[in-house]
Amino acid sequence: MRGRILFSLVLLVLIGAVPLLYYLLFEYNLSVSNAPTGQPLPPAHLRVEVQPEEPTPVIALSLIEVRGAVEVQRGPGSWQPAEEGMVLEADDRVRTGPDGNALLAVPGAFSVALEADSAFAVKTLAEHISRFRLEDGMISANVLDRPRGIVEVSAASATARTRSGDFRLAVNSRGLVALGSSRGSVELSAEGKVVRVDAGFQARVEKGKPPEDPIRIPRRLLLRVRWPRDRDLAKAQITVSGETDAAARVRIDGQTVAVDENGHFQRVLALKEGRNRIRVESWDVGGHRQVSESPVFNVDTRPESFQIQTHPDIWRKPSPGSKDESPPPRPR
Repeated sequence: MRGRILFSLVLLVLIGAVPLLYYLLFEYNLSVSNAPTGQPLPPAHLRVEVQPEEPTPVIALSLIEVRGAVEVQRGPGSWQPAEEGMVLEADDRVRTGPDGNALLAVPGAFSVALEADSAFAVKTLAEHISRFRLEDGMISANVLDRPRGIVEVSAASATARTRSGDFRLAVNSRGLVALGSSRGSVELSAEGKVVRVDAGFQARVEKGKPPEDPIRIPRRLLLRVRWPRDRDLAKAQITVSGETDAAARVRIDGQTVAVDENGHFQRVLALKEGRNRIRVESWDVGGHRQVSESPVFNVDTRPESFQIQTHPDIWRKPSPGSKDESPPPRPR
């Protein structure tokens, strides 16, 4: 009998302890683990005040020189004549006309010179990196030694970037990009491939293709012009054609002319009455410039004078009694 009573008491104690054990094993541990652990603050003199992160500092890019026809577009605004001293910001654009040149610079950091018939866009201006885009034409960039800063210029499907160096970058209407380095080293990348263009070398990128391996800059630039043989022209028009490097720029009498993938170019020119001379210029990213001047072409569009040839005696009146005198007609 005593054994049964003792067994019943032990059983009741165990049954009563089940909720307590469940709370200690699950609910209490879970609540303690999720409770925030408070820590005492350090003394006031040891506390560090956390400042909000400062925005990336923006650098000022200015138009240092403006020559000829140069225009600026502020963001989506309209084009306006450029003036020296203008400060450019991100999303601004600059373009030059046939006789225009512009020099953009961040003093003490870098400068970019735009050639004639070029279009240039500002993308990002910051201490660590400045990004631009050459939409058409050619630029010459001078980047001072910047351990913490990069200048990056994209054109068509290629991108050039450097921390220190001098280089020329060109892109034409076909999307052909050419880069020539004269100081330092420039990275040229496209389609996942990167090549390093050191001083004295040049490289090019065809649209949609990776960059070609750099080659030494040639000693001279080819320019061959075929002038018409006839120097006396009855029409005020002439066709000028020639050959140069496929990545070179060409101007005929101040007007930019397209160069095809084989380096050929052609232009029909309107001439003035009288004497005419034509000037052809070609230049490349290697710093070469070639000029060819034509012989004198004489234009005379006046019609030839119209003359009627007659015998001189037809207008001479015969003298009386001469044999040539015809008798008067007889009356009928």
